[in-house]
Amino acid sequence: MKFTHSFYFFLKIEGVDEDNAQLILKLAIGGQTVTVSQYVANIVDDHEYKKYAKDLSRLSKPKDKEQDKDSRNEDVSKIRKRREEEKSTEEKTQRHQNQDDDYERRKKHKEKYKESKHRDDKIKEKYRDSKYKEEYRDSKVESRHPNKDRESMHRRDYFDEDTHKSKTKERSSKSSHWLQADLRVRFIDKVYKKGKYYMSKVNIEDVVTPDQCTCKTDDGYLIYDVLESMLETVIPKSDPGHIMIVLGKHKGKLGIVIKKHKDRQKVDIQLLQDRDKIVHLNYEEICQYAGDIHNNEDF
Repeated sequence: MKFTHSFYFFLKIEGVDEDNAQLILKLAIGGQTVTVSQYVANIVDDHEYKKYAKDLSRLSKPKDKEQDKDSRNEDVSKIRKRREEEKSTEEKTQRHQNQDDDYERRKKHKEKYKESKHRDDKIKEKYRDSKYKEEYRDSKVESRHPNKDRESMHRRDYFDEDTHKSKTKERSSKSSHWLQADLRVRFIDKVYKKGKYYMSKVNIEDVVTPDQCTCKTDDGYLIYDVLESMLETVIPKSDPGHIMIVLGKHKGKLGIVIKKHKDRQKVDIQLLQDRDKIVHLNYEEICQYAGDIHNNEDF
């Protein structure tokens, strides 16, 4: 006979009190006689009784197991907490590092742009000085040798004509650039960053040069050194959609897409600055506007 508890004892039945539903038992260890309820005792066979009746080591095993289990759970909890703290610290460090890197890249871009502009100004100034000296020298030569200088004057006129053509071509090239801040564009370059941003839509955050800009992803990450050739304009899917005119005589103006003619690749645009005016443009002349319309002077 044994008790139905976590720590139980083996006893022999000495007698039964049927009126009170109790058993008179004798302890296997010590030989003392006790009275217990018959509902807290179980009958065992002779083999189990002989094997465990006087085995006291079993009384300490459950407690040791529970202590070991609690200790293991506590260790696992500490390790998990320490790993979470280390992961949080690494994420914060990485985030600060990315912010510092972005700031340094932006700073280098600005310095590079200033150096380039300063170098261009020096070249222009040098050209103006050389041209002034040449004109002064030619005037002196012309006053001394009017007939002899006629040929050199023709040469200078020819040079000035070529310079004018090159300047006109340069101005035309600049006017063909369409990059503007707050435009919604699509990344079409497969090589940049190993194609990480290929066919994804981004917003133009800043225009560094006429053909170079900084973009911002929908997740808030900045993309630097993006060339105009890596991007293409985006047409708003829903009508009416807000756009900016990026080419032509209305370049820089905001408008609303009234109607699309997909078969002809053309759109009807209502200008925000002059809402009574409707213009008909090609797809490549407009781009979706992602800025705040209400804060724009055209609104």
